[in-house]
Amino acid sequence: DVGSGKTAVAAHALFTSALNGYKAVLMVPTEIVARQHYNSLMQVAEGFEFRVHLLTGSTKKVQRQIIQGDLVGPGGVILVGTHAVFQAEVQIEELALVVTDEQHRFGVQQRMALSEKGNNPHVLAMS
Repeated sequence: DVGSGKTAVAAHALFTSALNGYKAVLMVPTEIVARQHYNSLMQVAEGFEFRVHLLTGSTKKVQRQIIQGDLVGPGGVILVGTHAVFQAEVQIEELALVVTDEQHRFGVQQRMALSEKGNNPHVLAMS
């Protein structure tokens, strides 16, 4: 299904959530893919009134604290990340959307752990 527009649909959903003041998460299996998605979203997000963050296993503690502050504070946020996004210490208020890219590379419990951070968020799983 390469070139079918899955990423464009996901980006539209992520932006819609963030523009409406909610949090949205895009979880991907590798840091390389996370960085690619983050860079693409950052280019498009320039000038909008929401923040886009990248959270991976190699994200430094200071940056993690900044990200965490935005995830529990007011306003829209798009969080792009790897397995780091569903760790217990990551708290997300007003989580409206969870997008999982290459969902077959995550376990059911991992996907559920992320969704459970919100109050019944919308879920989009892509393979």
